[in-house]
Amino acid sequence: VNCQRPATNGYAARKYNQLLRQRVPRLILSLVVRSRSLANALSSLAMLAAFQQGALAEESCTTRFTQLSGGEFHSCGVLDSGAIECWGDNYFGESDAPAGTFSEVSVGAGFACGLQNDGAVICWGIDEEGQTQVPPGEYVDVSAGYDHACAIRTDGQVVCWGSAAFGKLDAPSGEFIKIHAQGWSTCGIRLDGQI
Repeated sequence: VNCQRPATNGYAARKYNQLLRQRVPRLILSLVVRSRSLANALSSLAMLAAFQQGALAEESCTTRFTQLSGGEFHSCGVLDSGAIECWGDNYFGESDAPAGTFSEVSVGAGFACGLQNDGAVICWGIDEEGQTQVPPGEYVDVSAGYDHACAIRTDGQVVCWGSAAFGKLDAPSGEFIKIHAQGWSTCGIRLDGQI
């Protein structure tokens, strides 16, 4: 998150304030028209007002993400502290990331999975198809599809869980170094570089 503001005095600040006065009315109209709801528009306007007044907390200006993933209606990112932060829909608890230190997060439809620094995978959100029921083991990579997820164990083997429709859980044997689940399929890169 980049929250840098121009200096509060001098030429740059005067130009910044002049620009805001000229564009804020158009911005307000744009926010109301483009937002899904009036509440979203008002929230955006409140953030703009807080930014203009310098009311945003200093901590929020130093937040840095190291990785992010977008799903159907929500997104999550890994902060430089290793915590996961999610935003967007939360109907199934998909934006309520668990505490812990993570190196990776992958977002599916109504759920997400995170790879902890100790190799454990944790998933949260909707569990209608078993998409949060991670098989025990230590992992090096994880990826969430629409209603399934796959991960690579430390020995390079792929394990998948969730909906078995369309053969999504039928992972091929062999050693893999990267995995990517999307929609109703999954692709992986083998140790020899083949897909």
